[in-house]
Amino acid sequence: MNKTMFFFLICGLIFVQNYGYASDVTRNTISGNAIHFDGFGDFLEIQYDPSLMLQNQYTYETWYKADSLGDSGSFFAKYLNESPYEFKGFSITSDVKLATIGWNPTGFGSSVYSSADIIQTGIWYHLAVVYDGSFVRFFVDGQQSGPAINASGDIYDSTVPAYMGKSSLSADPEKTLDGTMDEFRFYSRSLTPSEILQSYNDGVAGIQSTVSTTSLRIYMAFDEGTGTTAYDSSSFSNDGAFGTLENSPEWVLENSGTIPEPSSLSLLGLAVLRFVKRIAKK
Repeated sequence: MNKTMFFFLICGLIFVQNYGYASDVTRNTISGNAIHFDGFGDFLEIQYDPSLMLQNQYTYETWYKADSLGDSGSFFAKYLNESPYEFKGFSITSDVKLATIGWNPTGFGSSVYSSADIIQTGIWYHLAVVYDGSFVRFFVDGQQSGPAINASGDIYDSTVPAYMGKSSLSADPEKTLDGTMDEFRFYSRSLTPSEILQSYNDGVAGIQSTVSTTSLRIYMAFDEGTGTTAYDSSSFSNDGAFGTLENSPEWVLENSGTIPEPSSLSLLGLAVLRFVKRIAKK
């Protein structure tokens, strides 16, 4: 590499460092109390209720900010069996994909995963999954992530409790969320793409979702800030009890959140980086 190439390389790296990845902004949107899972076994437990028994449709949605990535954890799940490992619900996998599982016309055994929309740590995301009886659709920040996935069949369900935070019947620290959740909703119907976008936009605006509450089975705003119960504001009162002792999550106060936003500088930065790399290879 000659001196000219080296000069371009240094200038390009400085530009990218200062401008190239300015792809998110801080706004006073995700504010107030939220619930934090420490990645070491924290969970909420929701006792069985008939309102949580599903047949052929559902929607899960939540705001989530990860502290670390690489371990699996569930935003909502029912654990039907530990061996073989079987659960139904909405989770994030160890390779940072969204997942849902739990339908099959003859029993349990089907699962689908989102496309590789990799989330980052320290940033609030609105995450959702919708099953309409024929297809599964994942959404990140109001936009569908990848194509609709064929997953027809009724949902296999049982009378076991549901959990938030952990991805196994035991409190395996490698299968629990490490991050903060807010505004969790669970519907027994499939929300439309426009409703998912509406819910996301409401969150960005700092207001409660204005989407119809028809078939809403759980709504946890996580605004309590104290105590050991996360209360469900739907008409079914499917409250979540804190795990005991070291498996208890904690209330946190979020004054602001960082939400990804497209930036022309980010695109320019990436172009500069590609240009610099091409020069360096010569």
